[in-house]
Parts: sequence; structure tokens; C-alpha cells
Amino acid sequence: MLAAEGGRSVGGARVAPLAAPEQARTIPCDAILVPAAPGEAPAGLGYTGDPIFNRMWTLLGVPCVTLPASWADGCLPTGVQLVGRLGDDARLMACAAFLERSLAGSG
Repeated sequence: MLAAEGGRSVGGARVAPLAAPEQARTIPCDAILVPAAPGEAPAGLGYTGDPIFNRMWTLLGVPCVTLPASWADGCLPTGVQLVGRLGDDARLMACAAFLERSLAGSG
């Protein structure tokens, strides 16, 4: 599908939207908690890690926020990601603030 036909170009590939916007607005919860990446953050600034868990949310165009959930022996974080409803960024940020406080209280 060409971008002009309603698809998006991601990494040079042209893909069709995965969900209608109205479907992405009506998930039955405030946010979904998912892994941010497979494992802890890589050392250094040259690579941000494997984006495999983020691709679906990017294609859907939904808001996401990632928070450090734990630290490995190398002092690098393992992240979790909250995914919100399309167009409901403020509610997602409120969920992220709640999770951040909860994670801080558990350490």
C-alpha cells in the first residue's frame, strides 16, 4: 500500500494501518502495561536497544510512556511501557505518574 493510499512508511516499508482510529480510542482500560524491551538497557549512547516491543504501538499511533522498573547488576534499567488510548495522552501521563510513585515505593 502506498503512503498516499492511507498507509505509513516505517523503516522503508509501506504498511497499512493496523486498526481504525475509533478502535484505538476504546480500549476497556486506562492503560496497558507491557515490556518496553527484551532485557535491560544497553551500555553507552550508541544504541537504544531492541525496538521489537514498540513497533506495534508506533504503527497504531497510540501514546506510550516508558519507565524504569528495575535495575540490573550493571546499574542499567529494565523498562516497562504504558500504552494509552489514542488521543488520551493526559490520562496516560496520570497513569505513568501513579506507576512511577508505586515503583519508587516498592524499592
